[in-house]
Amino acid sequence: MTERLGHGIKTFTGTQLKWIAMILMLIDHTAAVVLASCMASSASPGTAAIVIYYIMRILGRPAFPIFCFLLVEGFHYSHDRRRYLLNLTIFALVSEIPFDLAMEGTILEFGGQNVFFTLSIGLAAIWLIEHFEGKKILQFLSVFVCAVLAELLSTDYASLGVLLIVIFYEFRNQRWKLFAVGTAWLWLGACLNNLINIHIGLYPEEMWGTVLTAVMKNGVLELFGALAFLFISQYNGKRGKSLPKYFFYAFYPGHLLILYGIARLVTGTGM
Repeated sequence: MTERLGHGIKTFTGTQLKWIAMILMLIDHTAAVVLASCMASSASPGTAAIVIYYIMRILGRPAFPIFCFLLVEGFHYSHDRRRYLLNLTIFALVSEIPFDLAMEGTILEFGGQNVFFTLSIGLAAIWLIEHFEGKKILQFLSVFVCAVLAELLSTDYASLGVLLIVIFYEFRNQRWKLFAVGTAWLWLGACLNNLINIHIGLYPEEMWGTVLTAVMKNGVLELFGALAFLFISQYNGKRGKSLPKYFFYAFYPGHLLILYGIARLVTGTGM
């Protein structure tokens, strides 16, 4: 494993990478939930608050690619993939209300689903790729169906996330290709996603301005996800001291509920 990731002494175990990703996710969600709520409740949030908000969102961008990498590693070393997929799916369902409360301020809405759904679908995609080894058409169709499913469900990162997981799987043994293709997809995928979401009723002169804004605001922001490869490149191939069982799974809905509570308390809107 160490040879696969390059020569030299590597710093991080899988558990340490998971901690890094969780901390970065917490920073990102603190901005997305608490700081965003504070700015929304203010008539004029101020430049400093906006700058801090974007800095925190930038710091959080590497979290998802790291989780995708760890998902693929877990897939390769898992002794019970059915349970692995089942755990992800169960916690996707458990996390939906905390996710909707934190991100939308409502108990349940179906405009967007939490990232566990994306990870579950991505895991299913690479499992199907392995199952249909040597059958390129079936592999392609499997990935296509999974990507479409993520879009239809409006999961967090949607098809962008599913295809990033596939990229980590396909280039797992080719470090520099993984970094190059992964970085390119983070940017291109974010840009394409924003182009798809642009209002089709815009006049041509308005459209190009909106396209440019979307690419600059979201495409550039997601490009910072490539910083994940700085951490991934230092992965030593070892699991490390394991976390308590289901700790990571519980951390996701738990921290969203706490952030939702803090946001309501700070803005004085009640629970």
